[in-house]
Amino acid sequence: MIQVRPAASSEDYTWLIELAVGSVQFGVPSSRPASQVEERARHSLADLEATCSDGSVVALIAWEGERRVGYLILQLEERDHFTGTAQSFIYDLAVERDRWGAQVVHRLVEQAARETARRGHRFLVGEVTFDNQRTLVQARRLGFVVERVRLGIGCGPQGRIPLQRRADTAYAASRQKKTRPSGEPGGSGRGERI
Repeated sequence: MIQVRPAASSEDYTWLIELAVGSVQFGVPSSRPASQVEERARHSLADLEATCSDGSVVALIAWEGERRVGYLILQLEERDHFTGTAQSFIYDLAVERDRWGAQVVHRLVEQAARETARRGHRFLVGEVTFDNQRTLVQARRLGFVVERVRLGIGCGPQGRIPLQRRADTAYAASRQKKTRPSGEPGGSGRGERI
């Protein structure tokens, strides 16, 4: 059974940062360079434990037994820049790859919604890279709706330059359907889509 609770120890934060660094490539649009993203992720999360201590951010950890299997970093004091509506923002979310499809994201989002409601906010929002179709489909299944779409174009001395998508394995991996092997609990023996 998956349980979600706030990060409570330095070990929780260390684990979270390592998973974030290992998962950061899924958040980089394929039209942008992916160099040095791991270093940037490590740097941006270096003070996460201190940041969470003021109560404006919470790091939720999903546990399966004694094992950490996913996290969600929730900014609790976000405002929609068009309407001014108070809301919570999913700053980052990742799940151990062998637990993709195991309801970890569902439990994390449920807890994030509870934290959001406790703050008196009615909305929980997040951003997903368009190339990460697996996550977009899952978000819709959870009840999220697409509210806005961010567009990008390259720029140069002559004006606009169409962006080229890079070919890399991160997007191929994020679009793969996970299957349960025959010996895994809940598997039929044929391998199933999750």
